[in-house]
Amino acid sequence: MKVLFYAKESQDVLAESDSLNKDYTYTLWKPMIISVVPLGVPKIPFIIWWAMHYLRLLGNRDYCLFIVYSGDTIVHRSCVFPRYFRFPFMDKDDLQIGDTWTAKEHRGKGLATFAIRKIFELNKKSGRRFWYVTEEANIASIRAVENAGFAQIGKGERLDRFGIKLIGSYLLET
Repeated sequence: MKVLFYAKESQDVLAESDSLNKDYTYTLWKPMIISVVPLGVPKIPFIIWWAMHYLRLLGNRDYCLFIVYSGDTIVHRSCVFPRYFRFPFMDKDDLQIGDTWTAKEHRGKGLATFAIRKIFELNKKSGRRFWYVTEEANIASIRAVENAGFAQIGKGERLDRFGIKLIGSYLLET
């Protein structure tokens, strides 16, 4: 599968911060030993990432989820992943924003762009690069990451490992 790679450096100036419509609230959820996944988020695959976090299989301790609510309902989710085998192109302190989802009835309202900008703002660290990988055909995702001020730095593909997507990785070809 062909993918596009976007990046933004921590020292880059953040585009003017959006405000979230008053109908929405948000939180940056971080794993705790007694909080495996946030309420309303499916257990799989998030329990696996929680375990990887606690087993220290991720490049750093900054795994988290950015969640947007409408009332008590999750309407957007973006995950923040440190380096691990799926993202071999990343450095130890880098973060990748991915596994992004927005409920159909809330799409086109800027929630993904808002989430990307807030994740960047809340997780900035000297020397850190933020990554975003999306399929070439995902126009909405491309628009969101570009509106958040990220620049496309290359193309590549998602590779299966032993014929299994779950344990595959991304290859950055430039």
